[in-house]
Amino acid sequence: MAHFYSKPQLAIVGDDNDPIIVKIPFDMKDQFKMAFPDARWNRGETAWNVPKAQADVLGRWISDQQEAFEEILAEYEALKSDLEAAEAERREAQERARMVRELEARKREAKLADGEAEFARHASVQEARVAFNQVCKGAGVPKAWARVERDEGKSSLKEMQRTLRNAGVQSKGSAV
Repeated sequence: MAHFYSKPQLAIVGDDNDPIIVKIPFDMKDQFKMAFPDARWNRGETAWNVPKAQADVLGRWISDQQEAFEEILAEYEALKSDLEAAEAERREAQERARMVRELEARKREAKLADGEAEFARHASVQEARVAFNQVCKGAGVPKAWARVERDEGKSSLKEMQRTLRNAGVQSKGSAV
């Protein structure tokens, strides 16, 4: 079988009186022998001797072989370009996958940093809460603060009820 990358070199050597001497690539010898069973191998020339009567057939065979080679070469070139395109797509996919992995790693790092910051903030809030509770327990502040708030709320409610009575609206709630 002919190589895809090199065009077969067919050479016809000799003058008009001699048989046609044809040199073909070794991998094409079986095809040649099937097409020309009367051809004989000439060791001295390292070529095939084809009778002159088959000159037209030989010309057609050579052109057919060259056309077949051109078709195979065109198919090879198309497959080669498809392969190159697939290889380029594979490289792009690998690059995209690498970028996705990198972005996911950055996202994990950012989440971890956010988690650490949240944990630190939560810890500082907890520390402040504990400190506040200790101050309030030791000084009795919660009870005093609650009493002041209750008294302010009570006086505010009484004021609102008085305003409503003066406006002529009777409140159904009890007086505080």
